[in-house]
Amino acid sequence: MSRMVIVSFLTIFLFLTPIASAIHTIKAPGVIYEVKYSVVSNGTVVLIPLSVFQYDFLCCPNSSIAKFGEWYYLLYYDGSQLYLLNFTYALAHPLRVAFVNGSWYVEISTYKDSCDEITSSVYSLNLANFSFKKVNTSWSRLVWNSQSVNEINGWKIVIPNLSTNSSFPTTVDIIVINSKENANLLNNSKRVVLTTSPKFPVYFLLRKGNRIRNITLVYINTTPVSWIEYGSRRVTGISGYWFPENIKVIRIGPKGELHVPFWNVKVLNAQYSIVSSGKDAIIYLSISVLSPYCPPHLVASGYNCSNTSEVTIMGGGEYLLYFNDSKLYLLNFLKPYNTVIESYNGAVFVNGSWYLNITFFNRSNLRFVDKIYQFNSRDFCIKPVNVNWSRLLEESKNINTINGWRIVTFDQQSSDRWGLAPIYTVCASPFKEAIKLNYPCKSLIIQKFVKIPIQFILERSETERNITMAYFEMNSTSADYKLSKDIIPVDIPFCQQSKSERRESTSKEKNETTTSSTTSTTSPTPKEKHKICEPGVIVLLPLISIIISRIRRR
Repeated sequence: MSRMVIVSFLTIFLFLTPIASAIHTIKAPGVIYEVKYSVVSNGTVVLIPLSVFQYDFLCCPNSSIAKFGEWYYLLYYDGSQLYLLNFTYALAHPLRVAFVNGSWYVEISTYKDSCDEITSSVYSLNLANFSFKKVNTSWSRLVWNSQSVNEINGWKIVIPNLSTNSSFPTTVDIIVINSKENANLLNNSKRVVLTTSPKFPVYFLLRKGNRIRNITLVYINTTPVSWIEYGSRRVTGISGYWFPENIKVIRIGPKGELHVPFWNVKVLNAQYSIVSSGKDAIIYLSISVLSPYCPPHLVASGYNCSNTSEVTIMGGGEYLLYFNDSKLYLLNFLKPYNTVIESYNGAVFVNGSWYLNITFFNRSNLRFVDKIYQFNSRDFCIKPVNVNWSRLLEESKNINTINGWRIVTFDQQSSDRWGLAPIYTVCASPFKEAIKLNYPCKSLIIQKFVKIPIQFILERSETERNITMAYFEMNSTSADYKLSKDIIPVDIPFCQQSKSERRESTSKEKNETTTSSTTSTTSPTPKEKHKICEPGVIVLLPLISIIISRIRRR
C-alpha cells in the first residue's frame, strides 16, 4: 500500500451525518465551543486570525471541563472573496498579524519534529503569490508600529456586540452553547451565547451609508448531539463547525518553493467492506480526502515541495452502516464518558447474533481498549460480551447474499481485509496532477463535473438493486463527498440490562479493574507523540485518529 502521512491530534471523534458539502468541516462533539477572532485591515484587504476551541468533561458529566480541541486559522478577505490560508506547518498557537510600512507580517508558532518543543518566528506575508518569508525582526517592534485601520475600500468594519475590551484591532471572544444546563460550566467573564438554531454564524459587517454586507467566517454546528452516556443521562452538546461553501482554500508555504495550484489538488478515496448474515448486513465505510504533503524537515532543507508525492488526509470520515434489506442506517454509537472511538475492527455474525469489535481510546489514562459488543439490530443497542474475537472469526462464515440477493461490487478489491471480509476501494480526482501522488489504489479515476456513486449491487435473476452509500462530487476546482441522503442516522446506546446482568457486569468490571491496576502504564512513544502535531493545519480532526488505526493495521 502507498505510504501515507497522517496528521492527528488524538482528541475527539464521533460519526455524524455530514453537513452538506461544506468545504471544510470539523466534527468534534463538545459541551461548549469558544470562538476568538480579530479583524486587521490595511484599508484595502483584511486578515482575520481565527481560533476555535472545543471543551469537554475531564472525566464525567458534572465534572470540570477542559479544552480538548484547538484549531487556529488565518482568513484573508480581499473585498470580494474570503480565503482560508492553509499553512504548510501545523500551528501550535494562534497567529498574530501586523501591517507595517506597506507589508504584512505574521508570527507563526509551530511544533518541531520532536513534538516536544514549539518555535515561534516572524514572517513577511506576500498575498500576491500566497507565500511567506522569514524575517529577522522582533514582534513587539512590529506591533508598536502597526498601521491597522477600521475600514476596507471605503466600507467601515463593524464588529457585532460580542467584542472584548481589548485594544484595536477588535478581538471577539464568545462562548457558544445550545443547552441551558451547560451555561455555567465556564466560570469567567466571557460572553455566553445560547442558541436554539441548528447553526450559529460567526461574522463581521461592512457598512457604507445605508448599505450593509455580512462577511461570515465560520458556522458553529449547534444541532444538538448526544455522544456520551453517564448513568441514565445523555450529555447534549455541539457537533462541531464548518466554513462557508464560498470560501476558497489556499495552500501557503515558504516563498519560491511551493507551486500554489498543486496544493489544491485532492484525491478522494473510499474503502468499504460488506459482512452479511444472509438476512442483513453490517457495512464498514471509510472515505478520505487526500492532498499533497511536504514534511517540515524537507521544507527546512530547501527541498522543492512541488515534487512531493506524499499525501496527507485533509478530511473524510469512518462510518459503520447497517442494512436490513430495505433501509440503510448510520450507527452513531453513544460512548461511555471520557472515551472516544478509535477504530472499528470488524463485524461477524455467529449463532444468530451480530458481534462488533471496537477499539476505544480512554482519555483519562491514555489507553486503547479493545471490546467485543453484541449488536441488537432490532432494538438498535449494544452490550459488552466476554468472548474471544479469534474464535468468533473461526466460527463465522463469508456469505455473499442477502435474502437471496447476490452481493455484487465492481470496485477494486484491496489486499487488506476487515475481519474476514474483503475491502473494496476506489480513488478519484478532478485534477490530472493527482496522478503523481501516492494514492492508495491500483488505478485513479480522473473526471471533472461528475458525481460518482459509492455503491454495491444486489442481483437476483435479471433484477438489480443499487445500494448507494455515498457520492464523490467533483468539479474543476474541488473534490468532496456526501453520504447518501437515503441513509438514516440512529443513535446506538447500551442495551438495558436486567438486575442479574448488571450484578454480573459489575463483578466482571471489578475483576478487570483489579487486573489492570497491576499492569504498568505505557507512555506514548515518540512516534505516537508525533501523530499529535504533524503539519496540516486544516486537517479534519474527528476522522484522522480513526483512520490512523485502519492504516496502522495494514
